[in-house]
Amino acid sequence: MQQLNLITSSNKTIMYDQYCKMLIGHPYMLARIISCFVEEAKHLSLDEIKKLIKGVRIGDKIVNPHFHLMDKEAFIKDEGLMCYDIYFYIDLPQLDQSTKRVYINIEIQNNPYTKYHLVTRSIAYSSRMISSQWGREYDSENYDGMKKVYSFWIMPQATKSKDGCINQLKIAENHLSGNYEEKIENYDKEEQLMIYLSKGHSPNDKYESYDEILMPIGALLNNTLNYQEKNEVIKEYGLDDEEFSILLGSKDFEITNLQKEIVAFNAQKQFEQAAEKLCHLEKIADPEDKVVQQFILRSKALAFCWTDYAAARQMLTEALFITYPDFDFDHIGNYLLSIDEVKILNQIAITYSETGDRRYAIHIYQQLFQSPLQKAANHEAKASVLTLITYNYSRLLGREKRYEECIEVAQYGYDICVKYNRCQHLGGLLLNMAYSLHELGQDEKSKSKLTDSYYANRLMKNYKSCEVVRKYAKETFGMEL
Repeated sequence: MQQLNLITSSNKTIMYDQYCKMLIGHPYMLARIISCFVEEAKHLSLDEIKKLIKGVRIGDKIVNPHFHLMDKEAFIKDEGLMCYDIYFYIDLPQLDQSTKRVYINIEIQNNPYTKYHLVTRSIAYSSRMISSQWGREYDSENYDGMKKVYSFWIMPQATKSKDGCINQLKIAENHLSGNYEEKIENYDKEEQLMIYLSKGHSPNDKYESYDEILMPIGALLNNTLNYQEKNEVIKEYGLDDEEFSILLGSKDFEITNLQKEIVAFNAQKQFEQAAEKLCHLEKIADPEDKVVQQFILRSKALAFCWTDYAAARQMLTEALFITYPDFDFDHIGNYLLSIDEVKILNQIAITYSETGDRRYAIHIYQQLFQSPLQKAANHEAKASVLTLITYNYSRLLGREKRYEECIEVAQYGYDICVKYNRCQHLGGLLLNMAYSLHELGQDEKSKSKLTDSYYANRLMKNYKSCEVVRKYAKETFGMEL
């Protein structure tokens, strides 16, 4: 529990990712993964593997000569830095009384839409696991000391078509000429396993193959299942260890899930449902947890005051003062802002815009646009909030007839969308550009952007936005989209 409290941050996506790592890194889960997929452990029982991971008792001390967690950061000169989710080696007793050491890496990839193929990344990781053994397991005098590596990639938010798929990639020998056969242990040194799971998979539907491992992993990493549903799965599959149950039922996990639900309800303008979840969150949240209390106030401003902009602004300002009691709105660039703090300032700017003070709203966005987001722990989170800012900022610039600035800011947001596959605001950014291009007399470019905007919104299923674009195109150019 102490560990869970330590990982709580202003970026809840990061907290959730860390939580996933803790669940998969639990000895019960590691043992099942090793038992199912590591060839060198096929002859061992689950209990035997668990003991190897958790250690053995000698006198009054727990020691573990078999299992060792490796550094999560691996830096090699000229190869750069590589960060692992879970990385360890385990010494596995064999039937012939020998021991085989294997290195294992497990990655949990919550973002199914990357700008590269994950399998190429898995190859890079397993290659680094081999090269980092230099000087420890093998060297120029003894390449045979090289130990086999496994790199597991778990995608809990894969598409339904991939749900339950497990792809194994390994070195194979092909005899192009002659019949000499190399011993398999001489070249079988790396293996990648790609595991695809869909959060839409019901716990009641068994997987055709490897259900004993896929169902627990899928249920544990499924952010749409509640504690009760997850608990039923772990009991059914024999994972009802006390430590595991405590980890699964932690308040931090419940809070994280509540926050996700609240954000989703507010985004869909289902404010009554959001308000209900907020009441529950207030009851269980630690009053001293500034980050959660800030989230509650920010969400209340949306759920309770979405048409009362003055009340919303007051509530949002109070939320900002939780972390920065003396916040100066005229010097926003002086602060190291978290993702949540940026979202609060974005909402404050919207309240000014909707009450007619567009210039002050632009003043806020100007500073946000240039302020450091050093509290943001990953590029994806930064990208998400930057596309939001650039969309609202460029829209305001267009409404203030600052068309060239609008295009510049919208183009910046567009480039971020493309680079990081963050397409939520892509259609809106394209529409902002189209509007300003038309006002500048560049109608052909405007028409092109409108077409792109329409199909971008359609792909994202933003059907209301599609109608806005369609209506504007019809009224402005007589275009049919």
